[in-house]
Amino acid sequence: MLGSVNLRIGPEDLFISDLAVVRADDIELTRVMFEPKEILLVVEISSQETQLRDSVLKQTAYAEAGIPIYWRIEIIETPVVFTYELEGEEYKPAVRFEAGSVATLPAPFEISFDPAQLIARRDWPTNPEVR
Repeated sequence: MLGSVNLRIGPEDLFISDLAVVRADDIELTRVMFEPKEILLVVEISSQETQLRDSVLKQTAYAEAGIPIYWRIEIIETPVVFTYELEGEEYKPAVRFEAGSVATLPAPFEISFDPAQLIARRDWPTNPEVR
């Protein structure tokens, strides 16, 4: 998992993701740019300022580039995770996981978490089944 990854989406399009997962073989110490075919998962953490860009512009660009899985995490009110899986040239409709529920995601690796755990605040409900 890498933070702030430069993604070359097209000849003139460059995006900087908040997080990305790539294969260990694709990481080089001096690497500053990744191609979409090297990305297993891209994650954007949306704020009020970036929500439109992350939910429309980047989502469309990542799908067109063939990035197989996209997660958008909103922390505007309570943490919500939207997960998208590529089907053809578009993402399937998002699956939404709210704080207090368990997000179990099988790809690109199996992980389960409560979105409330993404932010350290005591007033959001958390799911006691997740540790």
